[in-house]
Formats: sequence, C-alpha cells, structure tokens
Amino acid sequence: MLKQIIYILLIMLLLHNLRLKVTGLILSKSKIQMCEDRGQSAAKEGIAGASDPHNVVDGKACKKKMVVLMSVKNGQKEGTEKLMATVSRVRDETEGEFAKMYNPFVILLSMSAITINYPFIYTGHTVNNEPWEEIILGKSSWWKAISRYTCYDAWQARDGANHRPTCGYVYNEKKKRIPNSQGFCCICSLADKLDYTLSQARHRQRGGVACQFLTNNPQSSAHCMRHDDLWYSIHYFRPSYKDFTIHIRAKDQETTVENNKTVVKWVNGGEIVLSPRRKAGVGKNGRIIAHYVGTFQTNTALPVLQSFYLLVPFLSKKATTGPTDHDQMKHGASRYLVMPRDMVDVQNGMCNKIGVGFRSFRVQASSGQGPGCHQLKGDCLRNQPKHYFDEDVARVDRGERPFWFPAQHGKFVGAKTHKETDKSVFAYELEETVNSIVSLEISADDVIYIYSRSTGEIVRAQADHFEASSGNGKMSVVIRNTGHVTAEFTVTVEKCTKGLHMIGERSMSIYAQKTTPVSFSLMTTGFKGGAFECEVTLFDARRAKLAGRNITFNTSSPCMCEQTTCRCVCEEGGGVKCITKEGKFWVNPKQHETVNTNNWWSKTFGWFGGIFKKIGSFFGGIFSSIFGIFGLAKYIIPIIVLAIGACVFFNCGGPLICKGFLKAAPIGKVTKLLPSFGSKKSKKKNKKKEKKEEKESDDDDDDDDDSDPPSYDEAVENKKKSKAKTTIKKKATKAGKSVKGRIQGRL
Repeated sequence: MLKQIIYILLIMLLLHNLRLKVTGLILSKSKIQMCEDRGQSAAKEGIAGASDPHNVVDGKACKKKMVVLMSVKNGQKEGTEKLMATVSRVRDETEGEFAKMYNPFVILLSMSAITINYPFIYTGHTVNNEPWEEIILGKSSWWKAISRYTCYDAWQARDGANHRPTCGYVYNEKKKRIPNSQGFCCICSLADKLDYTLSQARHRQRGGVACQFLTNNPQSSAHCMRHDDLWYSIHYFRPSYKDFTIHIRAKDQETTVENNKTVVKWVNGGEIVLSPRRKAGVGKNGRIIAHYVGTFQTNTALPVLQSFYLLVPFLSKKATTGPTDHDQMKHGASRYLVMPRDMVDVQNGMCNKIGVGFRSFRVQASSGQGPGCHQLKGDCLRNQPKHYFDEDVARVDRGERPFWFPAQHGKFVGAKTHKETDKSVFAYELEETVNSIVSLEISADDVIYIYSRSTGEIVRAQADHFEASSGNGKMSVVIRNTGHVTAEFTVTVEKCTKGLHMIGERSMSIYAQKTTPVSFSLMTTGFKGGAFECEVTLFDARRAKLAGRNITFNTSSPCMCEQTTCRCVCEEGGGVKCITKEGKFWVNPKQHETVNTNNWWSKTFGWFGGIFKKIGSFFGGIFSSIFGIFGLAKYIIPIIVLAIGACVFFNCGGPLICKGFLKAAPIGKVTKLLPSFGSKKSKKKNKKKEKKEEKESDDDDDDDDDSDPPSYDEAVENKKKSKAKTTIKKKATKAGKSVKGRIQGRL
C-alpha cells in the first residue's frame, strides 16, 4: 500500500515538471493493462506460447498497450495537439535484441483541409463563346422592281451551283456544308414599300433597310451567323466525395552531449498517413497502429452540382491569341463557367440559349420573310457564354459574389487530376470546421495527452456595406498568435442585430507569432436595408476569451424593376439600370451584288441590264438629288400620280370641258341642287352677274354694227369662228346638262 502511494506521488511530481516544460496543459493520463489472447486454436496449430497472452515488446505474458481515440480538425496544423508516450524496452532491428529506452517519443497529429471533389465528364458537345450576326446589305437600283433578286438564302442542290447564298456556307472538318448555315434574307415586299410610303406605322427592318420605291438604297439584307474563335466544351458533374489526409508523425527524443552540455533533440520516428482511401497504417517498429474511424457531418449541406454543366474554354485552330493572353482563359479554372442545365441546349440549339444552332437562327425568317426580319439585330444570339462571363467579371470587380464562376458555390480550390484515379475533378474547400476520429494503438508504458495553448489578439475586424438579400455580405477578421507555440483559436460572431441569418464560428491553427485571416458570409433575412451591429470574440483552446470587438455595417435595399427581360442593378445616383444580354452583330460595309453566271442568256440579259443600269443610275441620281433637296422622297409616289393626272387633264381638253360645264351649269343652279354649297345671297349675286354680262355683250354687238362692213375674206373667217364657238357652246351645254342630270340622279 505504501509503495502505491509513493508511486502516485512520484507520478504527480513528474507531471508537474512536464507541464512546466512544454508550456501546455495535460488533459488526460491513464494506464491500461491489455493482453492479447490468441486462443486455443492457435495452440493446436503448433504456435509456441499461443495459449498464453503474449507481450510483443518484452516477451512476457502480457503487453501494456494504450488505445486512444483522438479527434482532429480539418486544417489543424502539426503541433497543435500531441501525445507523449514512454516505452521501457524496444527491439533493436540491427542487433536483433531488445534494448532499454528511457527517453519518450512524441506523436503529433495534423490534418489537411477537407476538399469536396466533383468529378466531371465530357459530354461530347461544344458551344461557341459568342455567336454573332453579320449583316450584308443587297446592292439595289431604283429601276429594280423586285427586291428578292438581290439576296439569296436557298440551299443549293450542290455546292457551287448558280445563285450561291449571300452568306455562303459554313463547312465542318470534313469540308462538308453544314445544313442551314446559309443564314436568311430579309427582303422588302410590295406591302412593306407601300407601308413605308403611305403609312406612319412602319415595321422595323432588322437590317436597317428603308423599304421605298425608286431608290438606290438597299432593299434587302442577308443575316449570317458567325462564330467566335473561343469555344467551350460541355461537361456534367458526378456525385461528390470528400478528400483529405491525416498525418500521424512520431518523433523520438535523443539526448546527446555536446561541448560538455546535454542536448535534447527530437528526431524523425516514422509517419502514418491516413485518408478516406487508406484507413489504417502501422508505424515504425510497430509501436503505433492507426485507424481512421470517420468524420462528423457538417451543419450545412454540401453543394450539389449534378444539375449544372461545367463549361471549359479552348481556342480554335484559327485563333490568333494564346491561352495565356486571352481574357477568358488566362485566369485558369477560376473563370470557368458553371451553368444550370436549363440555360444550355446542346441538343436542339434553341435561340437565346447557350449552344444556339444554325437551324434555330435560320428559321427566324427563311425565304425572305418572317418575324425574325422585324426583330432587333443580334436577336436569337443573346445569353451566350461571353455575356455571362462579362457579367461576372463586373460583379467580381465590384467586390460581389459571382453568379456563374465556380466561386458561386463556395471556396474554390481549382480543377485538378487525381494522382491515383487519373480523373479530373473540380475541388472546393470545406470552410466549416468538422472533427475526424482517429484510433491509435500505442505500445507504451505511459501516455500523456498534451495540447498547446497560447495568447492571441484581433488585429482587424470589418464588414463592408452590401445589398440586402444579395449574398454579397462579407466580414473579414484577422487573428494574430502572440504566443510562442502553435495553438488553436476560435472566432465567433454573436449578438447581432435582428435581421441577420445565423453566423457559424470558425476554428483555426496558427503558428507562433503569425497572423491568419478569417472570413464570414453575411445574409439578411429581409429586403429592407438598415444598420447592423455584431460582436466578434476570440477564444483560445480552453475556450477562454482573449479579445472582442464590435462591428457595425449598413445594408441597402435591393434594386427592383418592372421588367422581365433584363437584370436590374443600382446606379450611383440612386436610379435603376436594366442590363440585357444582347446578341452581337456587325453590318458589313460592302454591299452584296448579284453575280451573273457564264450562260449565254445570262450574258445577253446582263448586257441589256448593264445599259438600263447606267440609264437608271443617271436618272436615279437626278431624282435623288431633286427629292433629297426638298425632302420629298417619301412622297414620290403621290407626286408621280398627280403629275400623270395633270398631264392627261391638260392634253385631253380638260380646261374646255370645265369651262363649258361652268357656263351650262352656273354656280347658282348647281347650288340650287346642292343647298350645302351656297346661300340665298350667293344666288342673287350670281343672277346680277349674269344680267351684267348679257348687257355688256349687247353693247359690244352695237359697237360692231357701227363699224365699217368687213371684206369678203373677213366675213368668211368670222363665219368660221362663229360656227366654231357655236359648236363649243353646244358641247359645253351638253356636258353641263349631263353633269347636272347625274347630280340630280344622285340627289
């Protein structure tokens, strides 16, 4: 009994001295007597000593072995926790004998960060970065009545046939024409020209063409789908898995004498590496057997990417820049695109989706007419990878969380190829702290569990202002280990103003005299902006408070706009800006002109057409100059009709018919039939005027009677004139009566 008491006192004294030396704290210490019994079956097999429990160290009947379950955190550095074990005898492998060992060895545990790996597999499909629209205007002349001959978009029976499409064809790697790659034409029809001339409500022409009669301006446009030099390969994600490594390193204590001084050194004593693929290992000399038990589940769900596509960029052979120079490739995997599957269409190539195809572009307005001819330029080519890339670049530049880059789903590590499986994976680092359990079987007489404890401080803590419910809130905290040992610290964010989602704590291991940044995501529970305050607290390994700070920040209300075809962002002045992903287009300054073939009839009609073209160009220049000066171009058709009517009127006796009509059917008589055309006063005035004219006519006759009698020739000439006047009066009277009868009949 006395010996046991003395033994306990010696152990307590030893532990007290040990705690002062390592500047740590002893958490637990115990002795366990464990024996290995191989059973009677082993004895029957002839194994010596099998029936007796056997100690592998000293050959005695029982072995002292400590079984320890230890937890290790992801990202925990070596030296944060350690086990100190003491062994009285070990086997010398060189001499093959047992030797005494009085110096202990130390077991150090560390764990890498946990990465969530997403294997991705190529689907066999590629999409273009930014398909764009080339617009080619058809060259026209004012004398050409039919505009459809200035643009062609029909598929030819064979390549090289007559009337090759204005856009041409796109060829695949086998030099074969790709169907529907010839684009489509938009042609001014007769109805379009009449609407433009006579109506104020005119249809928009996609190519910017003004549909007019008798003009040299283009009356047709070809719309061609072209491709960018950058392409994206489409990949789908497989279910994720976790990857990490746990390092169990042993260090032996050696004592040497140097310059008459005793020096204690720790030398490498072997290492065991565990992972989800290797769950057990044995250390040097069989002193340690380690088993990976498992990892606790996270509080938050891991991202599920099976409903997304991964877009990986690559350059075509025609590209003039390299991957290191291209803006969309030089940043590597951090600028790949992770897009929802419903935004990508690699099967049908629908308009305004990633992967738009030639067929969808052409069916907008094939054969010269269709709704696509009245759409905006670049329609059907919106929402392409280039548009999403530029949008996220702008968001990152503003310090916001991206929508389409990999960082949208968490802390992105990169794309890598696994060494053992040779598979490509997309890796994210788990930001939440979780514990993994390791079982250690240690051949030792005694084990001491020690963890380091140090002092620390908060160097900086701040949160930027952000938009409510945007997911862009971020709090940054910088921690410094002011002690002299590697230790573990915990940072919490608590006592926040109402309206913020719960913020989890962060644990990290920090080397002595080093700093480590810690970030927290902030999210409001509502859309209303306001002021918020939170308390940041730093704890050591024993959960003792080391420092604390209060942080204040503001949130603004998000931008809302009543439009569904764009994304709303706030402007600096407080307004709302609508951002749309419009398709790219380019208007070719060189107009397309129909090329004649080498057939004899084409040459013949081409010769005549050339003559008419020169004549038309001459008069067309005159017409365009005249009507352009006075701004009468849009009234050219009514002016031409009025000119033709005036010509017929004056050259076909129109004035004489009107004169006779007026004399045969005076204004007064007409107004009598049409009361709305005059009043009673106007009728009296007309009667007085008629009497006055008759009196003047009689006076003229009297004057003629007083003059000298005419000669024979003059008499004949006067007779002819009188006869002609009588004939004209009869015709006029007859015409007037006819008109009068028509008026009466209508009334």
